Amino acid sequence: MDSISHSSLNRIAYAGLIIASIAALLAITNPRTCKPSISFPHASCQTNLRRVTTIENKNKKLWSTKEWRKRVDSFKELFHNLTANGFLSNDSKVLCVSAGAGHEVMALKEMGLKNVDGVEIVGSPPLVKRADPHDLPFSGGVFDVCYSAHLAESLFPSRFVSEIERTVRLMGFCILTVEACSDEKLARVTGFFRNSNLVFVGNVTLGEDELTQMVMRRESYS
Repeated sequence: MDSISHSSLNRIAYAGLIIASIAALLAITNPRTCKPSISFPHASCQTNLRRVTTIENKNKKLWSTKEWRKRVDSFKELFHNLTANGFLSNDSKVLCVSAGAGHEVMALKEMGLKNVDGVEIVGSPPLVKRADPHDLPFSGGVFDVCYSAHLAESLFPSRFVSEIERTVRLMGFCILTVEACSDEKLARVTGFFRNSNLVFVGNVTLGEDELTQMVMRRESYS
């Protein structure tokens, strides 16, 4: 009798242990047992606590910073000088190559240009589309002006320049802003162009950087 009672008690204990384990598991996975946390969720039931940042909110925060505004204003000053010299107008169809987050695109749009495209390996919508600067997704001769301030970062400078030149119409302008350079380096850069001639070169300031700006006019087709 004692042995039977002892066996029954063991079975009851095991059954209780199993029930307790199942209850604990359900408590862990039940969303109603989750406690709000400001840290990254540690359980799947906490995924509803994650905050989703939209592109609009992200851009609004970025564009409101002093650093962003300062960079955009620097580009506007640079582009106003190009306008004064007749290389750019509000009617110009412009492509900004390797445009980063889009400072130069915003600057041109704020100046009144309505037909401006920006491209970069990593897109930053709505200002900059995703595209390879060495293989631009545009037909030849479709832009009045093609601008870039990032030739130095290109993997294949000659290909980078040839794509810029290809997209510009006859008598349109290819404009590069590069680090301040000697006549020798200037000649090396202009040598990448096959169908354009140098029509302007000068020193410019972009933010705190002293740079050289060159304007090439496309005068023939290959």
